[in-house]
Amino acid sequence: MAWLQRDVSPVLTRASLAVVLAAVALTSACGKDDPTTQTTTDTKQTTTSTSPRPAARQGVCRPVPGQGARSPRTVESSRAFTFQATGKSKFELRVERAVELTSFKDEFTSRGRYRPGGDTRLVAVVYRFANRTTQRAEAASAINKLATLVDARGMHYASADGADACAAASPSAAVRLRASSPEEDVPGNGSYRTVAVYAVPKAATGLRWTVGQVQVAVQPRPSGGRTR
Repeated sequence: MAWLQRDVSPVLTRASLAVVLAAVALTSACGKDDPTTQTTTDTKQTTTSTSPRPAARQGVCRPVPGQGARSPRTVESSRAFTFQATGKSKFELRVERAVELTSFKDEFTSRGRYRPGGDTRLVAVVYRFANRTTQRAEAASAINKLATLVDARGMHYASADGADACAAASPSAAVRLRASSPEEDVPGNGSYRTVAVYAVPKAATGLRWTVGQVQVAVQPRPSGGRTR
């Protein structure tokens, strides 16, 4: 029986080793992540992190918050007033009228048409800009970037051109209203009629056009619906 014991023992040892190796292999396989699940998860994470934010609708104008003087003096809309900017800049302004625009063509970019957003109206202030210096100047940078439309609650609204979606609203409205673009230069002692467009809430009342320490009451009149 000794010869049988010597011959069988190696066989049993090899069989036991095979069982152990199989168990180890099975345990390792179970511990690994499912490659399909991992790929799917990574793909979802990548998609979520690179998704772009929704862009503002081009041509839809909404109120742009502005700042102005707390206690400006009031002048009648038919009177001209002087605005002195920094340095030697000096301009004479006179409001001619205010028009409420519902929709008008974009004359300078690819936005199609400008129109007010929900619960908003577009008000175009038409005014005469006179350059009382010897240097060339433009109304867009000298006046429109500073002037605001303020309501009865004291809320100031900057020009609609300050928003990317309505960057050329005032020059385009000037074409519609047969005025000069505020971005055109005026020679020294020259003047032109131009426009500043504002987006204000429909509920806003008591509107006043404010430039520096002066304000002029404006009463926007409807333009007669969709315009060119």
